[in-house]
Amino acid sequence: MSQIRYAVDESSSSGPGESSSDERPGPTHSAIQGSISNPVQRQATSAAERKPHHSRHEAEGVKNAQLENQALKERLRVVEEQNKILSTNKGRRKKDDAVADDILAFEAELKEIAVLAELYDTLPQHLHYLVPMNRFSNMFSKAVCAGRASELNKLRSVAGQIFELPQRYFAISFARDTEPEIRRLLGTTGNPGELYPTLPPMLFPGNTVDPSRKTLFGNWQLIAKTLSCCLKGRTSLSNEGRRQGGAPPNAVKWGVTAVTPGAVAWAIVANIFEPLQ
Repeated sequence: MSQIRYAVDESSSSGPGESSSDERPGPTHSAIQGSISNPVQRQATSAAERKPHHSRHEAEGVKNAQLENQALKERLRVVEEQNKILSTNKGRRKKDDAVADDILAFEAELKEIAVLAELYDTLPQHLHYLVPMNRFSNMFSKAVCAGRASELNKLRSVAGQIFELPQRYFAISFARDTEPEIRRLLGTTGNPGELYPTLPPMLFPGNTVDPSRKTLFGNWQLIAKTLSCCLKGRTSLSNEGRRQGGAPPNAVKWGVTAVTPGAVAWAIVANIFEPLQ
């Protein structure tokens, strides 16, 4: 403490511009004077002392940024894998749909081939060599259409006996859709835009629809009469014998010995559409 006071006293005792060659400030005085007269050096020293603390925060920030970047990369990888799975499943569904379409087309082709094979078998053997000819195809189509029209006209001529209704109802020019009895058979009221039911009342006993469908096709008399007219002729409905010398009935010409499900289905369709024609 005596040295500090001494240095200050010596400094104050000298006049302006005067200096003493024997004056030597002590080390404590130099430290105090340096700290007061050189603030830049003091700031540098403080910055140097704080630098390790800032470096630690910067290192932690870089580490956190690296961790976030790694997490983003992992998330991106997961998303890319999900996209690949979705793309694969989408392609698989398209492939499955294409296979399903091919199967349906193949089944349709098989059905067509089966029908053609059945038609081929129904033809007499001596006509088989004519099948590949275009002329035969045209003649066959016309004959089928003519035969179908002939059978429908035959049914129309005895529809009154089949449905037990006045025969005049089934004349070509008669407005059948206005008759309540016809509407009852078809299950319609005649209102504009009304759709016909798939299973009309005429297929059920008493022409009354059974919601449970347990008695469906119970009105078998209509089916039996229709098939009898088609296979044995119109006279079979009135128990009249076939005229001698007349053309043989279809049952004889076609060699029918039993009724098939296809024949029953044809009779049902004919019964449904006969009142509509």
